Amino acid sequence: MCPGTVAGRFDPDQHVFRNQDYGFIEARLLQALKLIRGVNPRVRVLLTVSPVPLTATKSDAHVLVATTWSKSVLRAVAGQTAARLGFVDYFPSYEIIASTPFGGRFYEDNKRGVKRKGSITSWRPSLRTRTVAFRSLRVEGPNCRRPRPA
Repeated sequence: MCPGTVAGRFDPDQHVFRNQDYGFIEARLLQALKLIRGVNPRVRVLLTVSPVPLTATKSDAHVLVATTWSKSVLRAVAGQTAARLGFVDYFPSYEIIASTPFGGRFYEDNKRGVKRKGSITSWRPSLRTRTVAFRSLRVEGPNCRRPRPA
C-alpha cells in the first residue's frame, strides 16, 4: 500500500513508485528461491497470484489497465518459473476467482475482497491433489492446525 493512501504520509524524498517489469520480478523470485533452497534443498514452493484488484495506481494508466498489467506480469513470471523448476508449482487462484465464467460471484460487494466461499472453492482442488506432497509438513504453533484428510 502506498504511504498516504490509507495511512501514513507520502514523502517524495523517501518513496518512489517503480512499476516492476517481468525481468525484475523474475530475477528477484529466482534469487529468493535460491536462498530458500540453500536452507532447505527439499522444499517445494506453491506460487499463486492474488485475485484482489488494485484500488489505485501511481502509473499514468487507469487502475483497471494497471491491475490487468500487474496481474499478467505476475502470472507470466509464476507460470514460467513453475514450468522451469520442478520444485515449484502454480495454483490458479487468480483465474478461479477473477475469471469470466464465475461472473464475479466470489467477490465481496466491494468487488475487491474475496468471499470465504471463493477461497474454499479455489483451494479445495489444490488441497486434494497436493495432499501427498504436503503430508510430511510439520505444522506448529498455537494457531496452526493440520488439515483434515480429504
